[in-house]
Amino acid sequence: AQEAADVLEERLRAFRPPSRPEEALADRFDAVIGIRQVEQIEDGLAIAVVEARYPLPEEERDPETGLYNIRGLLFRAWIQAILYREFTPLW
Repeated sequence: AQEAADVLEERLRAFRPPSRPEEALADRFDAVIGIRQVEQIEDGLAIAVVEARYPLPEEERDPETGLYNIRGLLFRAWIQAILYREFTPLW
């Protein structure tokens, strides 16, 4: 289970969404991604709790687009990739 969690951690760090393949999301948001806990449960199944920490936007508005910077953009990008079946770390 721990080996699989380590592989998942590396895949999350390297994940590049198809809409922006030029840069890994973790790098884009300056995120530190880690596995917080790995727990073996019955029938050979395991659970890994993933943690992603990254700084809040310093400026209220993005200087390039003029749009408001909002919190949770990494999480939102992960969820969007899951919904569009593009979240390759879980493949």
